Amino acid sequence: MTKRLILAAAVLGLGLSTALGQADVVRERAMLMYEQGEAFYATLNSMARGRMAYDQAKVDAAMKVLLESAEKLQTLYPPNARGQSPEADYFANAKAFENKADFDARLAKMKAEIVANAPKAKSLDGLKEAVGAIGQTCSGCHELYRAKKG
Repeated sequence: MTKRLILAAAVLGLGLSTALGQADVVRERAMLMYEQGEAFYATLNSMARGRMAYDQAKVDAAMKVLLESAEKLQTLYPPNARGQSPEADYFANAKAFENKADFDARLAKMKAEIVANAPKAKSLDGLKEAVGAIGQTCSGCHELYRAKKG
């Protein structure tokens, strides 16, 4: 009897830690996507559209955030980590996990676009070009694989 209780407790503990791990992954990717949105829309896109003064230091910092988060995001969509973070307005829909190869390819393309376009953002005109290319890649993935909470 005691061995069964120990085994049951171990299985329950493993299941609980797996569930908590999944929640951590979902929360981490939601936070990274939020950081990307802030860097891209609030900083880079605002500058490119003239809503904010061009500031090379802010451009460089925002590009760094985009690159670092793109590298991490590729590891945060394991098959067992579906769901949404309570803090986030958007989340990865079921198609992101059902079409995992395409989804992963789009994440890799996003990273490649950031790497290719960050060096162009050394002037306002270069920033506009970079924002256009990176934004197009992000939008293409969002149209297919992002859902709004609620």
